Amino acid sequence: TQTGEPFMQQTGESSSCGNCNGIGVDAGFPNHTWFLQMVYVTDVSGTSVTFWPPLFWEYKAARSPRAFKFNTTAIYAGLEDLTLNQSVPRFAIMANQNAFCWVSNVWIMNPSGDHGWFSVCVGNELRHTYNYEGQNHGPGSTDACWKCNWASSCVIADNIFIRTHTGGPMVNYGASGNVIAYNFSTNHYHVDGSGVTGLLHPMATSHSAYPHMNLYEGNFGGQIKMDASQGGSSHSTILRNCMISANWW
Repeated sequence: TQTGEPFMQQTGESSSCGNCNGIGVDAGFPNHTWFLQMVYVTDVSGTSVTFWPPLFWEYKAARSPRAFKFNTTAIYAGLEDLTLNQSVPRFAIMANQNAFCWVSNVWIMNPSGDHGWFSVCVGNELRHTYNYEGQNHGPGSTDACWKCNWASSCVIADNIFIRTHTGGPMVNYGASGNVIAYNFSTNHYHVDGSGVTGLLHPMATSHSAYPHMNLYEGNFGGQIKMDASQGGSSHSTILRNCMISANWW
């Protein structure tokens, strides 16, 4: 991680990131870790460290780059072929401090929090899942979507998201080098504190400083929203998506 790149902003489309100076603390990082990449260390020899994937960005001495170690809780572990109709608080699925893990062919129905998190992860995959509804449709940990928080090189592909809050995938807190591809998303809505319902929410969102170098390809939905409040983002690619600015078919 490093700080100080001139293009980095903690102000997004509609608001500034009030917690950005402490971003990452809950995940084990110190303050000011907006611009980061998660890697998997394959070898350590003296002062030489080998890891995957290669760095996406040049980390300059003048920017005070730092590296932090996390203990992997799971590697090459998967969750497949089941249905979760969930009513307990928070997340239906939490993949935390994982490497190369996957969720495949899982139906996630009506969670009270987010459908799932890839948090402090590298190389995880979400494929062929069906994500439907949520008990809450407000911001925070009840976004009823899939979040990549402090995650790199993850793949979210070939999934269906229906009647969730913020659509499908959301990249957060410096998430980098992730692929969001060939997902279908529709009928998302937001309910604010007064009970007012908004019908057009994005199928994919970049939120909280400072996601970068993520790929959005071949998705179908209402819109893709970058810099969606509480922090900027940059250096991502949006390629061959179909966004129709409508929410009901």
